[in-house]
Amino acid sequence: MKYRFLYTLALVLLFSCAKQKEMHEYGTYSHNVLKGKNIYGENFPKHTKELRRQLAENLNMDIDIFDYSENSLYAIDNRLITLAEENKVTDKFIEKNVLAVIAYSGDVYIKKHGGKWNMILDEDGETWQPYIKTSFWKNSDLWIWIYSGFDNRNSDYIYPNITSCYFAVTDNFLKSD
Repeated sequence: MKYRFLYTLALVLLFSCAKQKEMHEYGTYSHNVLKGKNIYGENFPKHTKELRRQLAENLNMDIDIFDYSENSLYAIDNRLITLAEENKVTDKFIEKNVLAVIAYSGDVYIKKHGGKWNMILDEDGETWQPYIKTSFWKNSDLWIWIYSGFDNRNSDYIYPNITSCYFAVTDNFLKSD
């Protein structure tokens, strides 16, 4: 138990958080990494099935693999590793697929552990963030972790890894309930 906590703490320190700080002549401010990416806004939950189909198509994977099981996340990671080895995980690829990866991972969580999408407007007044409200009325920030595992261009990791991020959040978030 103690080691799991330390492992999770290490992951938290390794991953960038959803707010990235930038320095300008007027000081430090933060921006949301989903700014301009969540084209569905607060209606995002109504589009997760469509995003699932889009992700399967973009990854050139059979839709049947996307069965909302946690094992399907491993299949997605394996495909992403193959694409990364082929140098196909580009900025454009990440921008095109990040919302679909967040949507599908969130739906896997909801099907496995319960809860529902809870859209929260960022302090910027325009970016809707897809949290998951659990049965204990807590908001899971799974989307932040999934984003960090998928878009790891600013980390030491060579390959995208959404599965580790998913389990880091679910293992510890569920224990805190």
